[in-house]
Formats: sequence, C-alpha cells, structure tokens
Amino acid sequence: MKKLFEDFPPIPTEDWLNRLSTELKGKTFEDLSQLHLEGIVLPPFQRASDAEVEERWLDSLPGTFPFRRGNAFNQPGDDWQIVQELAVDSSQEARKRLEEANEAGIQAVKLYSWEGNGGKDAFLPVLESVDSRYNAVHLYASYEPLDILQGLYTHLDAQGHDPADLTGTLTSLAVDVGDVSREAILEATAPSPYFRGLGIDMSVVDENGGTLTQQLAFALSKAVDWITDTDAPRERILNSLVFTFPIGSEFLLELAKLRAFRILFARVLEIMGETDPQLMSPFIIAQSARWNKTHYDAHTNLLRTTTEAISAILGGAHAVVVSSHEKLNHPEQAFPARLARNIQLILKHESFLGQVTDPAGGAYYLEYLTDQLAANAWKLFQELESAGGYDICLDAGMIDELLGAAAQQRLSDVATRKRVFVGVNNYPAEGDDPNEVTAIGEEGPSMFEHLRLRMDRFVKETGERPSVFLLSYGNVVMRNARMNFTRNLMGCGGFAFQENPHPEDFHTALAAMAEAAPAAVVLCGADRDYTEGHLAQVRAALPGKPVWVAGKSTDALPADGFLYRSMNAVSAIEGLQDKVMSETF
Repeated sequence: MKKLFEDFPPIPTEDWLNRLSTELKGKTFEDLSQLHLEGIVLPPFQRASDAEVEERWLDSLPGTFPFRRGNAFNQPGDDWQIVQELAVDSSQEARKRLEEANEAGIQAVKLYSWEGNGGKDAFLPVLESVDSRYNAVHLYASYEPLDILQGLYTHLDAQGHDPADLTGTLTSLAVDVGDVSREAILEATAPSPYFRGLGIDMSVVDENGGTLTQQLAFALSKAVDWITDTDAPRERILNSLVFTFPIGSEFLLELAKLRAFRILFARVLEIMGETDPQLMSPFIIAQSARWNKTHYDAHTNLLRTTTEAISAILGGAHAVVVSSHEKLNHPEQAFPARLARNIQLILKHESFLGQVTDPAGGAYYLEYLTDQLAANAWKLFQELESAGGYDICLDAGMIDELLGAAAQQRLSDVATRKRVFVGVNNYPAEGDDPNEVTAIGEEGPSMFEHLRLRMDRFVKETGERPSVFLLSYGNVVMRNARMNFTRNLMGCGGFAFQENPHPEDFHTALAAMAEAAPAAVVLCGADRDYTEGHLAQVRAALPGKPVWVAGKSTDALPADGFLYRSMNAVSAIEGLQDKVMSETF
C-alpha cells in the first residue's frame, strides 16, 4: 500500500533552519523561542527528530499503561461524561436547573456551594431531586460530608434505589484538612463500589496563582500521602481516589497536563509495586478554571470555556465540567447554564470528539510539552517527597512559599499585559453596563477589573465619564500604532476617548483639543515628533490637565507619564484615575 506523502522527499531540519534564517533576515531559530512561566522553552516548531520521547510511550496503545494516550478504564470507549454544574445555595433554582439538565439528556451533575458554606443544609434539599439511576453525582462539599452522604443514601432508600448503582465522586475540604478522616469516608461509601469519595482538587492551586507544574506535583505528592497514610487496603483507596484539575486557556499545555499526570501517577504506583493497570489509571475530572475568568465582558468567558473543554476532552478527562460564563456575576441563571452544557453537547454530537481515539496523540509539539511538564513536575515531586511529603511541606510553609513565588510572577505578567485577558487588560469592550458588575473577586484579571469598577462607580457619582484626548500627529504609521495602543490600554481603566480630527497639523489639533476639554491628553506620534515645546503648548492650552506621552520615558520630556508596552499598566491607569478623580472633587 502506498503511504501518504511518500512522493514528497523529507526535508532535513538544517534546510528548514537555513530557510528560516533567510526569512528572518539574520535572526536565529532561538530568537523565536520563548521561555514559559512553567520553565519550558516553547520552540516555534517541532519535528519528529526533536521529540525526545521514549519509544515505549509512543508505541503504546491508547488506554493502556502508562496511559499517555488516554485512559480506557471507567469510561465507555472514547467518550467522556458531560457534567452540569449547579450551585445549591438556592435549592429552588438548583432544582430548576437540574430538571433542565435532565431534559437535555445530561447524565451527570456537579453540586457545589457558591457562597462557600457547603454544608448539609445547602445540599440535602437539592439531593432529593437527583435520580441516581440516571445521574452521576459529583459533590463538592466544604463541610459535613458524612451528613451529606447519609442524606444521599436516605434519599436513595426512599426511592427504592440500590446504593450499589450510585456513581459519582465526593471532594471535601473537611477531608483535606483532616476534620473528617479518609477512613470514615471509605466506610460511608462502602455500599457504592463505583462512587469515589477521596477527592483531590487542584483548583485551589490555580486560584492561588500556582503553575501547571505545581498542580501536577502537589496532586501526586498528596496522593502518595493519602495512599500510604490511610488505614485501608490499597486497592480500596485507589478505587476511591478522584483528581480534579482546573483547565485554563493555554490550550496545548492544559491538554498536555492531563497526559503528563497519568504518566506520573502510573509511574509512582509502578514504583510502589502495583501491577493492576486498572488501579494505576487515575480518574480525572476536568473543571473550567476560575482564575482566568472575568466579570467584565463576560461573554468572552464562553470562548475561554470552549477551548478549555476541548483541552480537557482531547487530554482524556473522564468527566468535564464547563462552568457558566456568568458564574462570577450570576452563578444560578438558566440561560448561561444552558450555554455551558451546549458547549459540550456540540463538541460531542456535532464535532464528534467522542468518536476519535486519542486525536492528539503523536503530535510532536504536544509530545514535547507532555514530556517537559512531566519532567518538571517529577523533579518538584521528588523535592516534596525528600522534604517529608505534601502534608509536612504544607505545615512547614513550603507549599505556600512555592505558590507565593509563582503567583507573584503570574500577576506581574498580568499587570504588564504579557498575559492577555481579552476585554479586560487588552481589547476592552465598550458599552458594558456599569450596573451589571457590582463586585470583583480575586481572580487573575481582577487587578484591572477593580480599576474598571472604580471608574464605573465614579461615573455613577458624577454622571460623566472622563475622556482622554488622543493628540496624534507626525509620522502616520507610529501615530496610528500608538493611538491604538493607548486606546486599548486606557480603555482598560474605563476612560472614554476623543480622537484628534486634524493629525496632519499640530496647531489645528491643539485648538480641537482645547475645545474638547478632556480630562487628560496623550501625545501619540513617533519619538522624534515629541518635543518639549509641544508639551509646553499642550499645557498652555489645557492648564492643570495631565499630559502623557505614548512611548518610552525620557528625561528630555517633562510629561506626567509615559505609556509603553512593557510597563506596569495597572499602576499607570490607577495613577491617571487618581489625578482625574482628585480634580473632580
């Protein structure tokens, strides 16, 4: 049989690099590579000869040890479990959403408390509406997990259902902190062999600024602690473990993360002497990350959750939870919940992602990312184990120290807009209803959203949105580029804009600027077009108003501020807001 593309001769990597160097006009291949926060070098392309992957991994069949290419256990074929997320804080609304999910054919639900109480009083009224014959029940209960489980079994008994048919999972903060023992959970869930009660959730790592590498290493180290320190047969513990990983917007890295975790988990159990492949394959729930979601321009969250769902599915998650795009603002609304489940229904029934076995397997770049993440996580895991394991490291403050360092870097990337959140710290949407967003959480984009909310509240108090006049002039390419840059940047702070109608003539532009009477002015042109005389004329036309320059700071220009690409955008926006607001009152 003739092989595809065999008529095309292979091109040596050296030829690719030589052609690349020619196209780049002297720049090298390394100039295009980027060092990611995870400590991984991201090359512009990857070839078979570059994929440093052991042959036994690439030659393994999908769903077999070491599970690099998916996990065939606990799921039908290549399919995945679509999970509808429901907040239980309002039992009436939760029951409505549950009924809607059942009508849509959703076979699994995740019940959690948005307000954080997470106790039996919130869960039990909703559990009465769950039919365990048709729904896998994933419980995320902060407190009183034993009471919640007892309530679930009481409901099953009242309905005449066999507890052995119950499927689902339990993840509880009470088990994490030791308020409820793992042994007690295992005893409580004994009637249901297919219900996993020992949940390890790495969402807290992501929400505290941790990296993907830390998620993998912490989950692995915590699992080892639980396996070795729980007074129960290892088989029972492994059959009860479930891992929840948040999935963010970094498409390939998030996909590779799930593959890397399966490899690492299997490796740990192999070292521990386990031989049963079914016990060595972890049950994974993939959950839309919260850290990267936004209050403003919330519809953009739909795009984020869609790519996150695809990462989770292609990465081989058993169950996928897509959160509502309005979760941060309105966690219980019907229409956002419908859109969230329809994302997965479209991916399953229209994109047919459930009908392909390991569709991402063998892609050189993905295999490279999988290996790099696995290697970095294994190194960190070994450091944790050498220090005594996860619990000891947590008590000693080592975990918090690692998270703090990672969070500082991640937040710095957000503040300087190296990490882009569309609609929030770049490409802001105009026309958001200021009454729609009333409070901001502590997510990654929140530093910009706090500034936006501050401006919206100022507008409500004064009845007027401060405007910035973009005084563009000089070189046409640079003035347009810097005008667009400034509009994007200052729009993140909720400012309105007035554009110069006469960029071809500076003096005519000054008259238009004076007539507009803006709250501040930003000069937008080429560096050579900026002079101290121009600044003096602007200040004379608008006495006391802030005058900023789009470009790098220089001692030759006595401007009030400078706007450039690598700056701390949060500080710049906050500084201008302070100036404008102080002059108003």
